[in-house]
Amino acid sequence: MRAETGFIKGAYTFTAMAIMAPIAAIYMKFMNFTVFSPDNPDFSQNLLVLALYTLVIIGVSAGMMAVVSRSITENITRNWNFQLIYFLISGGIAGGVLALAVYELKILQIIQGFVGGVIAALLIGIMVPKTLAIVRKTA
Repeated sequence: MRAETGFIKGAYTFTAMAIMAPIAAIYMKFMNFTVFSPDNPDFSQNLLVLALYTLVIIGVSAGMMAVVSRSITENITRNWNFQLIYFLISGGIAGGVLALAVYELKILQIIQGFVGGVIAALLIGIMVPKTLAIVRKTA
């Protein structure tokens, strides 16, 4: 979608960064044949944990999208700045979830993942057009 539109749009980029990447990491971490073998006594508990991780990631992201969508005003600069802050928070959360999926409950690695996510979100966020226009005009 980003290639077809010619520039990065906030919603597409946010979805890839804050929802799809953490969910993919959680699924790759916990979905393997030994954990989800039907003869494993923790089978139903593992499915429940995976479902809860997914719901939390989607819920936090949907909540943040709701907050941002309600705060859009006529001031384009304010909107872009607010969206950038939103990207930074979301990127930090996404980086923390990715670190959790790789290193489990090691606080230093989760903090490093959070900081890395903020840096990645900053780089992505500054590429989003400052106009936040709905339609791109072509020649």
